Amino acid sequence: MSFSDCMDLGHSLREQSLFEDAEQAFREAIEHQPESLDAWFYLGNVLRYQDRPCEARSAYRKALERDRFDPPTWHNLGISLADLGDWAGSARADRKSIQYGPSEEAWYCLGLSLIKLEKYSGAEAAFREALEHNYNSPLAWLFMGDTLRYRGLHARAENEYLKSLDLDSSNPDAWNKLGISLELQGRHPEAIEAYFEAAARDPEWCLPWNNLGMSRERERLYPEARCAYQQSI
Repeated sequence: MSFSDCMDLGHSLREQSLFEDAEQAFREAIEHQPESLDAWFYLGNVLRYQDRPCEARSAYRKALERDRFDPPTWHNLGISLADLGDWAGSARADRKSIQYGPSEEAWYCLGLSLIKLEKYSGAEAAFREALEHNYNSPLAWLFMGDTLRYRGLHARAENEYLKSLDLDSSNPDAWNKLGISLELQGRHPEAIEAYFEAAARDPEWCLPWNNLGMSRERERLYPEARCAYQQSI
């Protein structure tokens, strides 16, 4: 098969989630054209989809040897580094991606890496940039709330969690985090309501039940607290 045939086959297999077969097709494409940025890039993608982040990282670095200014490759390299727990490396890669071509995804992933690095002000700024690209991103609002809560700005965090829920009220994580921010403001009855909302959306998730139990206990509602704790087991 020609280079183009291998690439077309690889894309077809990738779209069918046949990642091992797609990997082989992209490797054959690289044998035809070792200097192809696209072949190395898509090889990295299918390796990442197979949970092989070390090999994906190597493929993206090969792609960058072909073009050091390609924003998607820097961004995907950042994802593979995040998969490896290298949050500082991931942040550097996403900053490169943003330098050469800003995108919502790169700002968003930069924000997540900066949260892991406990650089909360920088993370907030990154999520605000992501929202400049897509104001209706519930996850950007959610994680921006986290950056504020981690800095003790609980009322502001509450506002961001509410904005996230306005866009997607089905997310139990957002309800649970809203409950935490309310709890930290001493608003226990409202926190309890939020924890119930989280538990209703994912009854098998133990965290909101555990938080609900602690909140009930603070209110000295011990039988109710016991029932909530039992649900968390």
